[in-house]
Amino acid sequence: MLVIPEPNPYYATCNILYPRALLESLNGFDEGFALPGGEDTDLGWRAREGGARYAFAHDAVVHHAVVDYGPLGKLRWALHWSDAMQVFRRHPQTRQVLTWGIFWKRSHALLSLALLGAGLSRRFPPAALLALPYGRMLRARCIVEGYSLAYMPYLALFDLAEIAGALRGALRHRVLVL
Repeated sequence: MLVIPEPNPYYATCNILYPRALLESLNGFDEGFALPGGEDTDLGWRAREGGARYAFAHDAVVHHAVVDYGPLGKLRWALHWSDAMQVFRRHPQTRQVLTWGIFWKRSHALLSLALLGAGLSRRFPPAALLALPYGRMLRARCIVEGYSLAYMPYLALFDLAEIAGALRGALRHRVLVL
């Protein structure tokens, strides 16, 4: 289930509606995106840049197909976001939503901080405290998603896979996003 409780700059097309005339004037989705992901954000920003108005319906409910890939499939899916990083190059204003101006997701920033703390802790043990914010976030994600805390290492692995996919896309599209 995907819940989008408020307007956001990603314009996920799993729950967005465009007038046909607007889609035609924008030439629809850019089919240059190799995999699904980012093409809906690109379309939303092109519409916005072209003067289209945006309205959010808080009470809207959309039934959209959701595929359960299983644990390994979900990790492979995490790598697929590479092409989505071109959105940050095409639409520089989208950088305003990045954590610390670089990280695509807050979890990526906190995981990077945790890894830095782990690396520095051999010479400066208090640096290990840099892992606390990420650990707290993982715990909260487990609680919210109804998982056991034993699921935390999997979530960390998933975040690493997303960072790897984002890094691959950042290099391909020459934009600093992790």
